Amino acid sequence: MKQTDIDRQVCYIFESGRYRPANCGIIGIDENLSVSQGYDGDFYDDDTEEYQEEKLSKEDLKELADFMIERWSKFKEKHS
Repeated sequence: MKQTDIDRQVCYIFESGRYRPANCGIIGIDENLSVSQGYDGDFYDDDTEEYQEEKLSKEDLKELADFMIERWSKFKEKHS
């Protein structure tokens, strides 16, 4: 998964070629495992997948999880 700009908007592109915009490059997850972007937008939600024609695959979701684990691991290491 790579972060890039598309039309001056931060986006994340998956190995599959699918992509999602993320306001300010921010991705978060709540206790219901719904993934949001920025401070108030959907990035991924099983129940209301906004981008039906570009629905994220299981491989995309694993890639997202690995990406976020890597970022949090770097954060933890930096502050240990």
